[in-house]
Amino acid sequence: MMRCVAGTGGGMFVREPQTESLTISYDLPTLVLFEIIDEDLHAFSRQVEFADANFSTYSVTLLRLYLFICSEIDVVAKLLCQRIGTTFANRPNMDDYRQSLKAQYPNLSGLKITIRPMALAIFPWQAWDQNKNPDWWQKHQGVKHQRDQHFADANLENVPHAAAGLLVFLVYWHKPELWTHKVNPTFQIFEIEGVGRGIDLVPTYELKDFGKSTS
Repeated sequence: MMRCVAGTGGGMFVREPQTESLTISYDLPTLVLFEIIDEDLHAFSRQVEFADANFSTYSVTLLRLYLFICSEIDVVAKLLCQRIGTTFANRPNMDDYRQSLKAQYPNLSGLKITIRPMALAIFPWQAWDQNKNPDWWQKHQGVKHQRDQHFADANLENVPHAAAGLLVFLVYWHKPELWTHKVNPTFQIFEIEGVGRGIDLVPTYELKDFGKSTS
């Protein structure tokens, strides 16, 4: 397990024994919360194999993760919109976020996340290219508001896709810290496209919307 702690240049990640609890640094709470999501999914993978044949597997554990992940997506999407100066007359929803973020970050929908246990490459926001929201987001709405009818949608297909969607937003939100190497997150379940490591293990980031990080 890793925990985020404050360093002289900002947050940084250090490895700790699995038996110790995670200490959240409120400098970078969203990254630390995602680390918890990654740890929870890794633990779940020891009970249920991440495989196409198990995509329909659902459980209370996955339900809890689904609701939490999508709540975080709403939070980070709102932060990103605030950063680029978007204001909303009413309480925003994903349609509002899509219009604002697509205009500012036209390549966000093309960011690939790989689910390592399956070697499955996905583009969690690719539906934005058709000006609609992802299927996993739509199904979350059913789980959120009518979970007695849609409990089965909190499954091994939708939850990792939702987590990957959150990770895309976090890469964009934490671009200042990532591109200047103030943080160096690594995950057990997810791999981010455009992240490389040299022989000195210093990460490099390269995305179309931002260019390449400094070395």
